Amino acid sequence: MQKRKIERRNQFVVVLEEIDSITNDIKGQGEYVTSRLLIDETDLSMRKLEELHGQLQALQKEKSERVETIRKHLCALYSHCSVLGMDFNEVVGQVNPTLSDPEGPRSLNDQTIGKLGDAVQKLREVKIQRMQRLQDLATTMLGLWNLMDTPLEEQQEYQHIT
Repeated sequence: MQKRKIERRNQFVVVLEEIDSITNDIKGQGEYVTSRLLIDETDLSMRKLEELHGQLQALQKEKSERVETIRKHLCALYSHCSVLGMDFNEVVGQVNPTLSDPEGPRSLNDQTIGKLGDAVQKLREVKIQRMQRLQDLATTMLGLWNLMDTPLEEQQEYQHIT
């Protein structure tokens, strides 16, 4: 009986440690939670263990959704940085240094996701401004060609720009 109790308690410990780990990933680094590791020795029932497994699965789902959101933001950032000629690692480092960690992001909290979203939006706006400037320059160039009566053959060389 004692051996079964120890095995069941160990099952609780494993699940609770995993819950704590994921909760800390989601909440962020400064808010480490360890209060769950206190196990109620009087209630080591399968029902309680199944409840904890349910909590764990919900947290795992939330974590995977957050990781996917961060991944999408990072892809968008990389794309914008490539187009704008910016250093991706520097931009990501300004948002959160743990995002460039090869093991994956350690901070999955709302603040990190929000900052990433803001960074993507800022770069999108810069890209739009630059595209508008290019369009304005192309329009000006076409206007100058029309004023100068530039022959079509000379304009053809620069057609890809306009």
